[in-house]
Amino acid sequence: MHREMARFMFGSNLALVAAWLVVVPRFGTKGLLWAWFVGECVQAIYTMRLNVKLFLGHGSLSPLYPIRMILLSGALLSIAIFILPWTTSLPLLQQGVLAMGVGLFILGLEVPLFGLVTVWASLRDRFQRALSSR
Repeated sequence: MHREMARFMFGSNLALVAAWLVVVPRFGTKGLLWAWFVGECVQAIYTMRLNVKLFLGHGSLSPLYPIRMILLSGALLSIAIFILPWTTSLPLLQQGVLAMGVGLFILGLEVPLFGLVTVWASLRDRFQRALSSR
């Protein structure tokens, strides 16, 4: 499976670079971002396909999480495309604070959407134990 994945990733990344040679001169940064998004979606779907083959006989894998990831990423990219030109005129510190805020917002969406509540609780408990042991 690793070789199959490596070949696919190498080939799909080469195809992405080739697509950029056509898309970027015509559509600029927006074209680059959308082509990259499509490439990542294709890679996610292929990864899911390989995982289904790998876990065959050990239960079924739900396509729910990759579908959620693709929909969330597409929605956020659609918003970012309109906001990015405005952010380039902001001072670097404001850009950094904005990026951190957006990252925390996305984390807040992903914890419940991807069933990470137990992982988040475990990390919080470890962090609290580490602080209390000082």
